[in-house]
Amino acid sequence: MILDNELYHYGVKGMKWGIRRDRRVSDKLKSYRTSRKDDPKTDFMKINRPNSAARTYYRAQRTGNLKTYQSQTDRMNQKISGLSKEQIENGRYRVARARNLKRKAISTLIGAGAGVVTVGTAGAAAVPIAAVVGVGANFITGGHYYQRQSAAYGSRRARREING
Repeated sequence: MILDNELYHYGVKGMKWGIRRDRRVSDKLKSYRTSRKDDPKTDFMKINRPNSAARTYYRAQRTGNLKTYQSQTDRMNQKISGLSKEQIENGRYRVARARNLKRKAISTLIGAGAGVVTVGTAGAAAVPIAAVVGVGANFITGGHYYQRQSAAYGSRRARREING
């Protein structure tokens, strides 16, 4: 009787189970990645790291839960390590501007929908009602917050460009 208690793994060092990997292919990919890393046009992480930190910052600021706030703040501190103050502010500006535009578009659609609904019932009062609904939707979706943030970080960027 032969006991087969030994386990053999014939693969590349560090390879996970169920993944077939050829040593030559991984070397080619490694050389490809390092050659593209120096190219500023393809270096996605230069923009993505500040944006990711900014998204985490806004997630922490907009929560009402203390535990979520603490965990998001810890994550944000890890993400901003190694970034300059300018990179952090630029990331917060980009994220706030994008979120502000998204929320304004949603508010406009909700206001237009309310206007269409009230045209049939209220007639001439449809435009003021649609405007009020649009402004209310902008407030509910958080557009007012991101508009202030975008203006704050945008004016700082403009001042730096003028002075520096």
